[in-house]
Amino acid sequence: MATTKQSVIGDIGEYIAQKHLEAEGYELVRFGCSSSSKEIMHKVTTIPNIPDQGIGYSWGLFGFNYGCGLQTEWIDPVAPRWADHPQQLIKNLAIECRDCSSCAMRDNLPDQAPCANIQAFLEKDWLDSIEPYNPFFHATYDNNGLEIKLKGHRLVTHCLDHFTDMLLGKHKQVAPYGKDFILTNMLISDYVMACWRKHMKTEALPYPGDEIMKARARKDTESEERMKQANRTAMKKFPAGHPGRYDFIGNKNGECIAFEIKVNSSKPSYWQKVRLGLLQKYGHKAKVIYIKMNKAQIGLATKGTEPECDRLEVTDKIDTSNVHIPSDAEFVEMLNFKE
Repeated sequence: MATTKQSVIGDIGEYIAQKHLEAEGYELVRFGCSSSSKEIMHKVTTIPNIPDQGIGYSWGLFGFNYGCGLQTEWIDPVAPRWADHPQQLIKNLAIECRDCSSCAMRDNLPDQAPCANIQAFLEKDWLDSIEPYNPFFHATYDNNGLEIKLKGHRLVTHCLDHFTDMLLGKHKQVAPYGKDFILTNMLISDYVMACWRKHMKTEALPYPGDEIMKARARKDTESEERMKQANRTAMKKFPAGHPGRYDFIGNKNGECIAFEIKVNSSKPSYWQKVRLGLLQKYGHKAKVIYIKMNKAQIGLATKGTEPECDRLEVTDKIDTSNVHIPSDAEFVEMLNFKE
């Protein structure tokens, strides 16, 4: 019998966990995934996804952040409001940005800027009614040679990117005790990415990518492989599995919980333990769902049969004994790391 890939087994386990959590009354979003729909053994599961960092994604699928290219039509959101930052916070950031910073959109066409109507800032009718000044993209033209004016929903994404930076900047001075789940989760993501940036600054790879590409271009396979291997060896100094996103955020009765799914012998990675451990440290719930499946169950699931398992265990015990959970001072210091 052919061996089933571990990634396929993981997908089957994720499907089982999803059905279990939904039966328990949880509404789910995927965390940090690139797609909200996933085909698992001929069964398409659709769960909204949210990014590692961002703001306003429950209002619309704004293209610049989500790989939608230069779409000209509004795309409805898929993420629920509970998985985003509060509406009033977004409005407050819009007011602060409008009153305290320069902006090419606002300075050139004030009445067409998204922040010209704070109360309707991210609403479809408002954003579709305006054509802000466009300092960000080259002009595009229709078949008649007329410039295609980008609507507010296409350009407001630059506001949202700026708001994300503003929000992070407001919360980098103290550890996030007492902050809501979504904000704490975003700060932890910033910490995890800063760990990588700091490592790359202090432990630079022996060979930059352009040198490897030059060796490839001149078909010097021996040199290319030698440099790649040297880089692989150097990379072992940094814990594997970065950035270590977990699978789901579940919401039940207004409370958010992080869930990571593991099947059979699989265990949380270094960075997953860091993320889940930090969520618990700062007052939030994080759990691992361990699923046990035998070969027969896996084989039937790969043929399209509704997946079953021998055991499903949900635990909030995260073993962080072999990872570094930063002190509050270390966490704040890393958040403020400058390249």
